[in-house]
Amino acid sequence: MRRVFSTVYQFKIELLEIKPSIWRTVQIASTSSFRDLHFAIVDSFGWLDYHLHDFYIDDPYTGREKLITSLLSEPPEDKIPYYDEVREKVARYFYEPGIKARYDYDFGDDWHHRVIFEKELPRQGNDMYPRCIDGRHHCPPEDVGGVSGYAEFLRAMANPRHKEHKSWKTWWGGPFDPDEFNPITVRFRDPVYPQRFIEDYW
Repeated sequence: MRRVFSTVYQFKIELLEIKPSIWRTVQIASTSSFRDLHFAIVDSFGWLDYHLHDFYIDDPYTGREKLITSLLSEPPEDKIPYYDEVREKVARYFYEPGIKARYDYDFGDDWHHRVIFEKELPRQGNDMYPRCIDGRHHCPPEDVGGVSGYAEFLRAMANPRHKEHKSWKTWWGGPFDPDEFNPITVRFRDPVYPQRFIEDYW
């Protein structure tokens, strides 16, 4: 069933600690939850969503940092307040442009993303959301070993004489172009039924 909403929120999401910058600009319904935002991030970047994730953002009323997560059965060790990403709505936290959050994906490789709320916009006719409208560079492969592992992966893939070139190429399944990205190719899953893609049934 389609959600009723009249405005959309635009975010820029940047993967930290990597140069040149890997980023995406996405638009989601203003009624979205943090779970919806999670799927917009992983799908626009190309993450496969088989690792854990968390959001960190300041509470607009107390100013204290909050953890918004799907892991409600595992309280954080540092006693930070934590909340259900399904119930928490983005509109409560991103109330003005410039507000930032941190999104962590894969607690082994430790991919940290900066999420910046850019603006609220009118919905465009019957356009489907979320949408990816811009971005740069290919996302690192899953399980590549974090920032340092990705750097080594790029060195090996770019040099046929590198001792790991053949094994990395076989692992990836062919050549890898770190500059490759086209927002038109992004497909978004439905947060309620992640096995479905939104355009398949809207």
